[in-house]
Amino acid sequence: GVAAHWRYKEGNKNGDKEFDQKVAWLRQVLEWQDTSNPTELVNALKLDVFSGEVFVFTPKGDVVKLPIGSVPLDFAYRVHTDVGHHCVGAKVNGKIVPLDYTLQNGDIVDIITSKTGRPSLDWLNIVGSSESKSKIRNWFKRENKAENIEKGLDSLEKEAKRLNHNWKELCADNRLQHVTKQLKAGTEEEMFAACGYGGIPVSTVLLRLIELYKKSKEVEESKRSTEQIIEKLKSQGQKKTKNGTGVLVKGEAGVMVRMAKCCNPVPGDDIIGYITRGRGVSIHRCDCTSMGHSPEDLERMIEVSWDGSSGESFHVGIDIQAYDRAGILMEVMAVLSELKITITNINAKVQEDTKNVSINLVVDIRDISQLDFVMTKLRRIREVYTVQRSKGGA
Repeated sequence: GVAAHWRYKEGNKNGDKEFDQKVAWLRQVLEWQDTSNPTELVNALKLDVFSGEVFVFTPKGDVVKLPIGSVPLDFAYRVHTDVGHHCVGAKVNGKIVPLDYTLQNGDIVDIITSKTGRPSLDWLNIVGSSESKSKIRNWFKRENKAENIEKGLDSLEKEAKRLNHNWKELCADNRLQHVTKQLKAGTEEEMFAACGYGGIPVSTVLLRLIELYKKSKEVEESKRSTEQIIEKLKSQGQKKTKNGTGVLVKGEAGVMVRMAKCCNPVPGDDIIGYITRGRGVSIHRCDCTSMGHSPEDLERMIEVSWDGSSGESFHVGIDIQAYDRAGILMEVMAVLSELKITITNINAKVQEDTKNVSINLVVDIRDISQLDFVMTKLRRIREVYTVQRSKGGA
């Protein structure tokens, strides 16, 4: 009642969740007062209120709250950071206990310190509080930086050797700097120091270095393979031989050549040859999506060019989209007839839902300039709204 009146006088009309929880706790304590057995009251307090924490006492009777699983070292660091750093032993309830003793509710803890005392790396595995671990790590950062740098670097080199890697090769090309940024460890020396005092696992640094090293090797191998292919093409010389297809294959006489049906190139297109198994050289447009880019595919590519004097004609697919109307197909065929273009295949389909018509043609074309001229003429037909080269060639 007094607490509620005080809150009213303070004007906190909206209420305070934490305050309400404390008032509810006080009400519960008042209910526990009705019990005739003091032991039951203490047990109820332990189970219902202190279930996630442990409460211990200093020799002077002050209460210290710690997480469950805490040890005397956690108590020492909670009292004061310097007490924790200089801790050399502990008494619980008047008896000397090891530093990894698990504290219980109601224990009276007395820390034994020494001016020469100092933290040990083993403490990181003993303490149960993250606050204590942070203070121990900070001590090692500040006090033993040079020693930690040396220790961390030595640990990294040994781990690299164990994994069959050369430490200097792993660190080349600023890879160590990249790993330092990835781990947000500050400078390289600070990362070495962190490895030395256990702040960053040595395995984490090594795994990231090895990953970067492998990626760089893959890039180098791909680059080397490409350079070898270029040198191979250069070494083939400038000799060009005809093969009756309108394409000149550089450096090889009597090579069987065929046009790739996936892109059906015509003179004027940028082309590349691909050496197939048993079918000679397949000619593709350079922008053909079916061409691979793996190291093996790159090795099979060969330089080719168009023979401008061959007079050959090539099959080319043309896709026409138009609004459906009577006689539109006849007009398309009339335009091609007027231009003396040979039609080798034609297919037309009306889309009932949109009242549009799709016309797919395969025609014989001499070169890219003639193809552009034909497509321009077709675009001028009334109701035609799209004319483009077939993606699949023909």
